[in-house]
This record gives sequence, C-alpha cells and structure tokens, in this order.
Amino acid sequence: MVIIFNKVLDDNKKVYMALRQIYGIGAVYSKNLCSKIGISEFANIEELSADCVKTIVKHINAESVVEKELQASIRRDIKRKIKLKTYQGRRHLQGLPVHGQNTKNNSKTAKKLLKQNANFYK
Repeated sequence: MVIIFNKVLDDNKKVYMALRQIYGIGAVYSKNLCSKIGISEFANIEELSADCVKTIVKHINAESVVEKELQASIRRDIKRKIKLKTYQGRRHLQGLPVHGQNTKNNSKTAKKLLKQNANFYK
C-alpha cells in the first residue's frame, strides 16, 4: 500500500494509472513523470521501492501544484472573478455555463450542479 499526497494508491494498478488518482495529475503528465524518473510505467505500484516513491513525490512537488493547493487556487480564482464582477464571475454566481456554451439545454444541468455545490461559492 503506497500513500502519496494522502491518497492510497491501489497496489494492483500500474504506476501511470495509479498516479492519475491524484487530483491535478493526468495521463500525459503521469507517463512523462515515469519516463523522467526512469520507472517503467507498466510496473505495479507494489513493486516500487520507498526511494522511488520519495523521488516521485519530490518531482511532483517541484514541478506542479496538486490536490488541496490546486483546488484552493481554483477556488481563489473563481472568487476573484466574482469579486471583480467579470462576466465569468457573474455566470458562476448564476450557476450558468461559463465558457460560452449554449444555455438551451446546458443550463438545466448547470443549475442542478449549482444546488449540489452551493457552499463552494460562499
């Protein structure tokens, strides 16, 4: 059992698939990370040594923002747009699509999501 950034990674999964469980790490980044460190991306997580895990954590910390920091950054950006009363900020407040999508059908889904994430904007 390997724990990286408070995420328990499944021992049965391949390294590049398991790293994708961490918020902010996608498929391309996880494969690039494996090749940089010199780990086979098709090796299972249980096969990694403690040194390899430390190296992975060190590289992720040096290169990118992940998990809580990334979520806080996104939340800060949205709140800043709301405070500046930009078009995107108003769309966030209204719970409507932000990036110019049609509202004939999408607004129904967006409003449902707003009800679920009501505390996010406060």
